[in-house]
Amino acid sequence: MGATTTRTPPGLPLPATYPYSANGQNGNGNGTATFLLPLQDYTPIASQAFREANELAESLLPGSHPVRLSVKVEYVAYVYDCLHEAEASRRMAKMSIRHVYEAQEGMDDDSFEDAAEMVGILGRMMKRGLGQGGSSGSQVRADGQTAGGRREQVQQPSTWV
Repeated sequence: MGATTTRTPPGLPLPATYPYSANGQNGNGNGTATFLLPLQDYTPIASQAFREANELAESLLPGSHPVRLSVKVEYVAYVYDCLHEAEASRRMAKMSIRHVYEAQEGMDDDSFEDAAEMVGILGRMMKRGLGQGGSSGSQVRADGQTAGGRREQVQQPSTWV
């Protein structure tokens, strides 16, 4: 190809150790954000942060608390999307839902709505990727038909309104 055009983000001088390349062909990654942080694998740091946040949420908050559920939703999404561990993500989502249903504390209406929404999100996250060669059965389409054409009943848990 042609010569590599090196440019800096607006208003910043060219960093000496992390060149910002317009086309990313200089061997240092794509260069789009290396002026902020060095290009490296942040999954060990992020995984540790998620583990700590999860442990704190589990030890300090009741099972159906919206903040605890929010931490779980983000942790489950991280495990699935960034670590590519679908089964671990599904197990975590399932356990989180179980903790909500086993929670003994009372909830006001707003907390119940928040918890129900988060449980719905966790339930959908448990099913991600199952229709694409997963081992956990077939997916049900929105009209109630399975991939094989037979009709399937979708039953909601009795605690949902």
